Amino acid sequence: MTLREILAEVDDLKNRIDSLRPIDPAQEQRIMQKFRLDWNFHSQVKIGQYKTTPNSVKTNTGAIYYYASPEETPALMGELMQWFRAESEKGDLHPLIVSATFHYRFVRIHPFDDGNGRMARLLMNLILMQTGYVPVIIKLASKGAYLFALEQADAGELEDFIVLVEGELIYSMELYLRGVRGEDIEGIGDLNRYSL
Repeated sequence: MTLREILAEVDDLKNRIDSLRPIDPAQEQRIMQKFRLDWNFHSQVKIGQYKTTPNSVKTNTGAIYYYASPEETPALMGELMQWFRAESEKGDLHPLIVSATFHYRFVRIHPFDDGNGRMARLLMNLILMQTGYVPVIIKLASKGAYLFALEQADAGELEDFIVLVEGELIYSMELYLRGVRGEDIEGIGDLNRYSL
């Protein structure tokens, strides 16, 4: 197709959408939510294909932080999934601990070329929601504390990271309860609403 043909097709689709306006607000909200979910999901690069080159990073101190090598990644991800299945079957650990630990271990491997933090948070929330909890949103305002807690976990102190996730989970649960009671939840935390 030529550029002119592509633009004509785009214009045709826009005209078809415009002819359906006004769109029911509930329907439009549902559509926009779908877009947000798709955008978040598809912002990952080649999900399902592990990294093919090292993705080490330089820390604030200037040191190089080495994640798992591309060669180590499949085995480490296999071990992580075995750990998760075993912990889920045993049911001894609280879902918050399982989800936060899974998040940390996933980030420590850094299995993809890009989007590892977003995927770790998505999977953490999936674990929480599968066990009846609401999702945790790590807000941009918490980025420094989030990164510091991850550094503490690297030093063997996972508790700080679990506590950080717990605080955000409590916030989400309180917000959820306000919404269930019919209280206004719009504008709550707007200064911190943008997530990592």
